[in-house]
Amino acid sequence: MRRTDIVYFDHAAAWHGYVPEVSQAVKEYLAGDFGNPGRGSHMLSVRSSERVYEVRERAARLFKTSPERVVFTQNTTYALNLAIQGCIKKICGEISFTPKVITSALEHNSVMRPLKELERKGVIELCILEPAFDGMRIDSGKTFMRFRSQISGNTCLVCMTVRSNLTGERVLTSEMARLTRKLGIPLIADGAQSAGHEGLDFDDLPADIICVPGHKGLMGTMSSGMMVISDDALVLPEPVISGGSGAGSRLWEMPALLPERLEAGTLPLLGIMTLGGGMKALERIGIEEIEYRERIVTRYITERLMAMKNITVYSPSGSRSQVLFNVKGRESGEVCELLENNGILVRGGVHCAPSAHLFYKTGESGVRASFSYKNSVNEAEYFILKLSKLLT
Repeated sequence: MRRTDIVYFDHAAAWHGYVPEVSQAVKEYLAGDFGNPGRGSHMLSVRSSERVYEVRERAARLFKTSPERVVFTQNTTYALNLAIQGCIKKICGEISFTPKVITSALEHNSVMRPLKELERKGVIELCILEPAFDGMRIDSGKTFMRFRSQISGNTCLVCMTVRSNLTGERVLTSEMARLTRKLGIPLIADGAQSAGHEGLDFDDLPADIICVPGHKGLMGTMSSGMMVISDDALVLPEPVISGGSGAGSRLWEMPALLPERLEAGTLPLLGIMTLGGGMKALERIGIEEIEYRERIVTRYITERLMAMKNITVYSPSGSRSQVLFNVKGRESGEVCELLENNGILVRGGVHCAPSAHLFYKTGESGVRASFSYKNSVNEAEYFILKLSKLLT
């Protein structure tokens, strides 16, 4: 099967079908006119440093912060670990009690695993918030009330996903973020399924840190991501990885200034360049256009699935960029294989979010179809047609 024959509905895992700006960044990198950024004064190293800073500036405009507060990582998992462990390290150095951390039951393992490890070690008290659910969707108003009731005197950090990576539902709201800001509680936001799919910045979501991938909605290649820190962050993460920094090399600790303090080792230049290309494409296309196209495809597929017999849909109508479902009497992997035999690529299984599957009562796995602005209604119709035939 040729690549042009497939219908790719797995954009929540990785972007497919690179935009011209990203392809151009790859070509420039492969031309070989770059050195190691921040690791020398010769022209190729300087050229690399300039290119990296250009991407920092582009990211700063997108998220509405300063370029120096854009920290590049390999992916969102690294960004979240740096943020979570770095913030806890900083907080624990300033208090004499066990800090309480609030997260949600809908988190990806990149949030749950580091928090659970800190809990096992006795470093933190972990509170897992169960969103209010009416059987069809998350009730944001009641969830906010639950969230507020969980905040206590020893609550020192909140870490939560903006949107579920299973259903696309909104979890962390601007109202919740404003409450943490009002109470002086640092907030880390996992923007993996939000960045590039909808407007996401520190003005609309007053978090302290937003962690995002480069290889999903921002349209870059894999091995790219960012930990973006607000200009008025309540806490700055301490380094949890030490090594070469290119600046302050005579010091036995990481340098004090950002972003070098949190960027140990050689930067993933190719990933950064493609991330810059993706954000440039985002500026060209416009987030409103992307939201509009993705909303049409998502709504069409969600509503058609809801009307089909023997299918349980977990994403509410109106969710963003993805839909989770199961077919009665079929394993999710079997459904994925049948669809792939018809040229449709989706993802089955646990999706690195076991607690979220428990929350939605999926039977611990499901089939997720996830979209980008490049997906069309024609592809959506083909998907529904083939799935319908497979079930007869």
